Amino acid sequence: MALPPDELFRRALGLLQAGEVAEAERLFKDILRAQPRHAGALNLLAIVTMQTGRLAEAEDYAKRALKESPQSDATHYNYGLISRRSAA
Repeated sequence: MALPPDELFRRALGLLQAGEVAEAERLFKDILRAQPRHAGALNLLAIVTMQTGRLAEAEDYAKRALKESPQSDATHYNYGLISRRSAA
């Protein structure tokens, strides 16, 4: 039985915090298959892909997260980090 997206999100976040980046990324992508507009998963995928050096992919996730949650300070901050790294 598949877990609901909110439970998957909690698990993925826990994995990310534990340093299990690849498994967290897989779960975040599973969430997006079920809910393509899930702002939290989009935002954290932006972070994961930035950390793994995939800046174009990170920027795409951050832009999508901003579209879904334009008032999120964290998402704006993460987008700024990605933009800064892309310019370097």
